[in-house]
Amino acid sequence: MNRLRQTPYDTLCLAHFGCIGGTEARSILDETADTYKTWWRWYERHTDRLDDTEYLLHAMREEIIPGIAVLRPVSFGMCVLLGLMTAVGTVTGKKTAMLDKLALGDALKRLATGYKIYTAAY
Repeated sequence: MNRLRQTPYDTLCLAHFGCIGGTEARSILDETADTYKTWWRWYERHTDRLDDTEYLLHAMREEIIPGIAVLRPVSFGMCVLLGLMTAVGTVTGKKTAMLDKLALGDALKRLATGYKIYTAAY
């Protein structure tokens, strides 16, 4: 990231978002570096719970993105299916919103795995 910020350029092409230029291109690299640092510190604070996806989802919602709405289904069939899954989760003591877990849980687990691998190597 630091090498990219030191390289002179006018345009930055992002794989999923197209090309941006000027001050926006410069600011996105700064924002990306800040975001990386935020997540790294967050994983450091939760090192002892990295295998607990339910905990990580809850902590992420409280610390990283407070106020963002929990993901909810829009179709009737999905509401019924996720309602049943949530009921099972409640009975078993795992109350995380199922759609949140499906959408965000794997990403948090992959990031936790990467964090553990990197910190074990260094």
